[in-house]
Amino acid sequence: MIKVKKVELVKTVFDKKELLFDKRKKVVFAGRSNVGKSTLINTMLNRKKLAKTSSTPGKTRSINYYLINDKFYFVDLPGYGYAKVSKKEKEKWNNLLKEFFYFEKYVILLSLIIDSKVGITEYDTRMLSTAAYFNLPTLIIANKIDKIKKNMIEKRVNEIERELEIPVLPFSSKDGRGKRELWHTIENSLQE
Repeated sequence: MIKVKKVELVKTVFDKKELLFDKRKKVVFAGRSNVGKSTLINTMLNRKKLAKTSSTPGKTRSINYYLINDKFYFVDLPGYGYAKVSKKEKEKWNNLLKEFFYFEKYVILLSLIIDSKVGITEYDTRMLSTAAYFNLPTLIIANKIDKIKKNMIEKRVNEIERELEIPVLPFSSKDGRGKRELWHTIENSLQE
């Protein structure tokens, strides 16, 4: 497992003109609003408040670049699917994401975080289509697995895997389940 010695929020981007075009490899985290992206990132990096968390959906409205050990980035994308955002704001986010995926050539893994209880939403399906279009290696992370009865976890993960035909990693920020496996996947991606 990668030992996180140094983490730095290098850039927060609200506009496509501000995108960071650095040749370091990038692990991208995407998911709908309130799916627990920021909490998952904090868990992976052993930090409590690096990525801003909130009980209010739509908190992450920017692309945030976290430099890990001066070697690679975690990139936190804005949460999608939040209904209480204006049409203009949604359009701005969509354009920002389009520009990011179109011009970013160093994405080694797209980690698509879904709520294990909710499953795949229409917005997640769109993100998967984007990943397929840009030929991005993708991992589905079934987050908040601790909210499902223990005897139902494997069944739920298998259902999602069958639906998507993509490997699914069960994850819980609460008890750390999946953290080691996610780091292992990231390490393998960094070596390719």
